[in-house]
Amino acid sequence: MEQSEYRLSPGAESRASMGRVPEQRAERLRAETRSGEQSEFTLSCGAGYRVIMGRVLERGAEKSKPFPDGEFIKECLLDSAELICPEKMEAFENVPLSRCTATRRIEDIARNMELQLQHRAVNFDFFSLALEENCDACDTAQLFILVRGITTDFKITEELAAMQSMKGTTTGNDLFTGVNACLDTLGLKWDKLVSVTTDGCPNPTGKNVGLLKRMQDKVTEIDPEQKLVFLHCIIHQQVLCKSVLKINHVVEVVTKIVNFIRARALNHRQFVALLEENATDHRDIDYHTAVRWLSLGKMLKSVWDLREAIQDFCVKKGNGIPQLSDADWIADLGFAVDVTALMNELNNKEVSPFMRKDEKPPVRSQNVAEPPEVVQRYCIKTRKMKQHCHINEVRIYLK
Repeated sequence: MEQSEYRLSPGAESRASMGRVPEQRAERLRAETRSGEQSEFTLSCGAGYRVIMGRVLERGAEKSKPFPDGEFIKECLLDSAELICPEKMEAFENVPLSRCTATRRIEDIARNMELQLQHRAVNFDFFSLALEENCDACDTAQLFILVRGITTDFKITEELAAMQSMKGTTTGNDLFTGVNACLDTLGLKWDKLVSVTTDGCPNPTGKNVGLLKRMQDKVTEIDPEQKLVFLHCIIHQQVLCKSVLKINHVVEVVTKIVNFIRARALNHRQFVALLEENATDHRDIDYHTAVRWLSLGKMLKSVWDLREAIQDFCVKKGNGIPQLSDADWIADLGFAVDVTALMNELNNKEVSPFMRKDEKPPVRSQNVAEPPEVVQRYCIKTRKMKQHCHINEVRIYLK
């Protein structure tokens, strides 16, 4: 039996060669075992490199860092390894952090997060949307769509659902097409939509062909009795206080002052040099930027703190500002500074973590029902200011 078994072995030509077959087979098995151990070790090392790459790039994506920064991070890692553990230099060199690798990895992370959101969205009993249209640095209109959904067991999911680039026009129909495509991607049903919050720009809020009208019509087609709840951004509502308080005469003069200093490079350089010469706490004067609900208060506060230096500078440049010598106007300026500071404080405590990256720990996303003490504190402060105005007590604004 043993002889016939060897005859059946492939390549067995003689009795001597058949006697060497078990030894050859054992040697081959030992070689395969060593190769397998080496492959397993290589695989584990490769997996470790991928884990490091994933963590580094995920942190970079959270901080909105550009893809080429991965190469800079790798250079820093190599420099550190050369000083701390030179024997590990090869391991650090094998960490893939190139720009192309970072691009592919971030795309994989984005697809994975989209799939996770799709799996959660299937279980939504109801959901609401928050929409905002804005332009990026290339003047391309971007429609941001945020979704908040709730399941049967009261698990709430709040996430950025999509960012739709509007290459052409941004009419209500165009915005509706983007929202509809987002809901189709996530598998969300229109009959589960209960409310929509917008930033109040004309396109979403048009009465006839606007986005909100189209969305209500879409829901009515499915359920004629269902009515959507439309909410306006509370931040923009509060900014209307500038018109109600009639402080435009202050804002116009302050804007004129800032534009005179910042519009011309020579004036700006000379003003900054004057501040450095006087050793003031401020090193520059703030612009009134597009983020009006925050920058207005900062600009007013900056002019208030630098009003004496600004007056001296404008007089030297032959462009005196008579309002800076008017006690009544100065009182109005101080009042406007305090009011806008209160508004900024309230707004900062209401907005989401996307606007509060400077907070430690960051403020969680909130709604009106969660921080009632914030609103109450604001109301108390405004009532006190109203009482001071009634009795003409303005000394606290002239500090």
